[in-house]
Amino acid sequence: MLEILDSLPIINLLISETAVSIYKGQVAVRFIYDILFLILFLMTWLSIEIIFNKNQRHFFTQHYILMEFLINFPITLGVVGTLYAISIEVAENNTKAIHDVITSNFGAAVVTTIIGALVYGYCFLLQALVSRYINNDSEETIPSSNDSH
Repeated sequence: MLEILDSLPIINLLISETAVSIYKGQVAVRFIYDILFLILFLMTWLSIEIIFNKNQRHFFTQHYILMEFLINFPITLGVVGTLYAISIEVAENNTKAIHDVITSNFGAAVVTTIIGALVYGYCFLLQALVSRYINNDSEETIPSSNDSH
């Protein structure tokens, strides 16, 4: 995956250099970033599928639990990334004081938490917008009892 980041110049236009350097530098928590990217992709794909599906309400109801999982899992991954980054550093440097170990790997811990929170916010907002779109669409197409008089 890192070779792709280096070999394609178009990637540099789409992804900031800071994001690439964080991804390259934090090997211990790289799998968490991969899972968060997969969550972003799945949530976006599900939202597009729901919007363009003929039976939107049924499709939304059918995939609601999956959407809820995709919303709440990034926060868990952020916390796991924080704990994992610190525990890897503690395991590698068991002779240092705990204060030095935590401060030396604090950046990776904070970044995984922040990215997890950003993915959570994106997924939550996307589900809210899709839900609102479906509910507004159904209210306009269902005639009320007052329309017949």
